[in-house]
Amino acid sequence: MVLPMSRPQLHPRSGVYWLRKRVPADLVAAVGRREVTLSLQTKDPAEAKKRYAEELLKLERQWAGLRSGPCSLIEVEAHGLACKVHDWWLETHRANPSEQSFWPVDLADKLWASPTPVGAETLLDELVNGRIGPHQWRIRELQTWCEQTAGTVLEKHWLIVDEISRARLARAVAAAGAAGQSHAELACPRRVRWGAAE
Repeated sequence: MVLPMSRPQLHPRSGVYWLRKRVPADLVAAVGRREVTLSLQTKDPAEAKKRYAEELLKLERQWAGLRSGPCSLIEVEAHGLACKVHDWWLETHRANPSEQSFWPVDLADKLWASPTPVGAETLLDELVNGRIGPHQWRIRELQTWCEQTAGTVLEKHWLIVDEISRARLARAVAAAGAAGQSHAELACPRRVRWGAAE
């Protein structure tokens, strides 16, 4: 008996083609569902076949990655994944780059920098008396955002990595955010001139 080859499915209401694929039984727990559905965003049958093949290949690679377990990312791979964050940053702030206030370029190189060593009593005094500067809180907030964004990138690519690779990707996300903000500032010279006044 010959099994039918998988092919794009036509959505009956919208006329848009979809990919529907059953998740292998050994990966249902890791994926969190029994079936993957994905719009191919086309009504053209020839284009749908092409996109279907591309998306199916991506899906098979993701499942292979899940089966192989945690992997390690080298720096080049981490920065390659973080490039999407950079592109998203530029696209998001392209129209009004001077309105971006989330990423302070002057703090970018301070992320994950070794703090100046202080004694336990000094640290406790700073915490209790509220003497920790606003930059320290902002740096921690940015680091948390980078770590969460790295997690999102890994989930999107269905990658399971070791802790060193996760930290490497978080730092690459920070570099991508800083580079994106620098490019946005170059696109808006007034922000550079007026930065101190804003």
